Amino acid sequence: MRYLIILLLLPVFLHAQEYRISGEVVDKITREPIIGANVIIEYHSISDSSFRYPGAATGANGGFIIILKETALPRFLTVKTSYIGYRKLEFLIEVDSATSSTDVGAIEIESTYTRARRDIDRVYKQLFNKDHTNFRSMVTWEDIRRLPNL
Repeated sequence: MRYLIILLLLPVFLHAQEYRISGEVVDKITREPIIGANVIIEYHSISDSSFRYPGAATGANGGFIIILKETALPRFLTVKTSYIGYRKLEFLIEVDSATSSTDVGAIEIESTYTRARRDIDRVYKQLFNKDHTNFRSMVTWEDIRRLPNL
């Protein structure tokens, strides 16, 4: 009977702990949620000495939840976010061993369109003077060659 109780309780002790990481991904300028962004947690597993890459895609509100099932987690985890048309972002979070979850809050990622738009506006201001009325300008081949590669 004693062995039966030990055998029944053994899976409880060997069960991997769940650690929950949550947050949301938003546009850096508009603060609108980004639907379908990829969020990946990268870490080195202590139990079997291999790299792990669990992840999730953000939902309709830009939110995500990733549940890690490990017997032991490293102190720091790398969070990587990516989405088409946005810059990739990578940062570290510290695992709080006292709690079973971490909320990373709002992850702000920058659109690559924003940077290209700033470059185009800068060149446009150099080529055309909007303060003049009835202003005529001619764009030469040299002006076009000086435009930044986008």
